[in-house]
Amino acid sequence: HNYYLYLDDETNRFVFLPWDLDLSFGGFFLAGSVEDLAELSLEHPHQGENRLIDRLLRNPARREAYKVHLRGLVSRVFHPGGLGTLAAEWERFAEPIREREAAAWSARGESTEGGFGMWGRSGMRPSEFIKLREASVLSQLEGAAEGFVPS
Repeated sequence: HNYYLYLDDETNRFVFLPWDLDLSFGGFFLAGSVEDLAELSLEHPHQGENRLIDRLLRNPARREAYKVHLRGLVSRVFHPGGLGTLAAEWERFAEPIREREAAAWSARGESTEGGFGMWGRSGMRPSEFIKLREASVLSQLEGAAEGFVPS
């Protein structure tokens, strides 16, 4: 489960598009802390078994293509100067709103703790996560680390 099927009009063939893998970027609060998720394994970014991912990455050619794609993402997008800059701008925009909302909750005697918002609970800003994730991805691509596997 957790995939889409796309019928390519040109080839008349179905393409599997896995989803939930976006949770590899720190959003899967049930799998571990934000710090754990910054170190999330590139080859096993899920709990238990995922036959689609496992079979695709078992094929050496596909695994290498995946790694080439990841290297491209890091160099073009997922680095402090790319996505990190956007995250920092978003943080500057959102911080006064977050502070105003926290003050309003406090004035009503309500707690801002709990819920599913992991960024607020962890104290780690998205721009910090991006720096840690970039380092982890590069380390895993170089074979120096295996990454965190959720249990």
